[in-house]
Amino acid sequence: MNTLRFVRKLLRNKLATIGGLIVLFFLVIAVLSSPLAQYDPMEQHLDAVLQKPSGQYWLGTDELGRDIMTRVLCGARTSLIIGLLVILIGGTLGVMIGSISGYCGGLLDVAIMRIMDTVMAFPTLLLSLLFVTIIGIGLEGAVFSVALASLPRFARLTRGSVLSVKEKEYVEAAHVIGQSHIKILMKHILPNCLAPIIVLSTLTIGNSILIVSGLGFLGLGAKPGAAEWGVMLSNARGFLRSAPHVAMFPGVAIALTVLGFNLLGDGIRDVFDVRQK
Repeated sequence: MNTLRFVRKLLRNKLATIGGLIVLFFLVIAVLSSPLAQYDPMEQHLDAVLQKPSGQYWLGTDELGRDIMTRVLCGARTSLIIGLLVILIGGTLGVMIGSISGYCGGLLDVAIMRIMDTVMAFPTLLLSLLFVTIIGIGLEGAVFSVALASLPRFARLTRGSVLSVKEKEYVEAAHVIGQSHIKILMKHILPNCLAPIIVLSTLTIGNSILIVSGLGFLGLGAKPGAAEWGVMLSNARGFLRSAPHVAMFPGVAIALTVLGFNLLGDGIRDVFDVRQK
């Protein structure tokens, strides 16, 4: 499917279009967070603590007088980088493991898939909590933990796609003419497995942002005081009645970002679904 046709089909899906616009919005503010920010995200204005949204502080201030709009903007950049890093680490490793498992088959395939099945029996958040205690508390540890927890899903999906594609005639022809296994896998099999991997990657970005924010809320992610949405929510717990805006804006940012990626992922899945054609 060429790019232009793909975009046209995606735009026909109203929910996917809405999701794409939400994702685009957060991408723009992540890129432009520095010029858009009015203040330094760590700058404290102790004479303006817990102020409501106003002309000076558009989204108000937090318990230390820090500008919430600035911190939400910087948090967008952090959250999107987190999502991309999780895909880069967990997705890449998962695709590699799934490809080897599906292509080689036999006892190696059975052993790898039983390990993946065992890991997938646990919820992703629980696995992330386990891994972050092993790797270490902090934003880097949270990213690696969520990436490792996401790896089995990429492995299983890739393995299933490889099993389907490796039986095609053009793969058998590549074997007949003597091409190496690596070349067959990289040139003929994996490119034809990209559609479901792209869909899973899009959905995983939103889920990763949500889980890392949850770890930050629990004090296991970004360091306290950082301009990260989960940490901002954690700091706002004591002011839900007196200053609800402190929790509302980072909470809405998390919800919208996750919603945007989920809608976009569903739309991409519908475009690639042969039953929709």
